[in-house]
Amino acid sequence: MPRLFLVADTHFDLSCPDHIESSTQIWNERVGADDTVWHLGDVAANLASLDVLAQLNGKKYLIAGNNDTLPAEVYLQYFMDLRGMVVFRDMSFTHVPVDSRCLDRVKLNFHGHLHTDQLINERKPDGRYFCVSQQQHNGPISYDHALALALARGARIKDPTLRPQW
Repeated sequence: MPRLFLVADTHFDLSCPDHIESSTQIWNERVGADDTVWHLGDVAANLASLDVLAQLNGKKYLIAGNNDTLPAEVYLQYFMDLRGMVVFRDMSFTHVPVDSRCLDRVKLNFHGHLHTDQLINERKPDGRYFCVSQQQHNGPISYDHALALALARGARIKDPTLRPQW
């Protein structure tokens, strides 16, 4: 059965060939051709660097980040679809973490942007957020593993057995 992976903040840049090579190797070791990857934004530094995506396994979907400023048509050459966010039941998938006041309806927010392990609210880690930034997981992380880690950190969703759908 194809797996779902999450990643954010790859910031691919052809001027950094070592980063491209190691990121591509790790991605393709983890992600199979039939797997799905939701990229939660900040894909590449420039238009030319988007070509790296053609070397990466999986069916890719993009949730645009603050640095993904090219026209949608450009991204749709590399991604199956492009959105600003995805909400599935009581989980949201965004680039920038959602405001904590929105977490009464959405109980868990998978995000990128911060490049940090956990979001801190009121001086303590907030289990309602889970960062999937490449810097935190050294590449794509399986949704199942990310969800298990989020639940262990205190996330509370209604039915963790349901798999998100685009």
